[in-house]
Amino acid sequence: HYGFLLLSAATTAASWVCYYRALQQGEVATVNLIDKGSLVVAVLLAWLLLGEPLTPRVAVGCGLVAAGVVVASRK
Repeated sequence: HYGFLLLSAATTAASWVCYYRALQQGEVATVNLIDKGSLVVAVLLAWLLLGEPLTPRVAVGCGLVAAGVVVASRK
């Protein structure tokens, strides 16, 4: 169990380093859209690969996040 905890901490730290690096190199709005879109991908992968239940509340929430990403990405 401790190995997974350490692995999670390491990947989280690497994720934040990559996030701040992307902020330095790109537009904040674009980087943030990609970051928020990853929530939808994570929920879908958890449902498809791990068999987690996709409740109506989670489905609506992901739909709203996806809709927000689409609306915000329009120029």
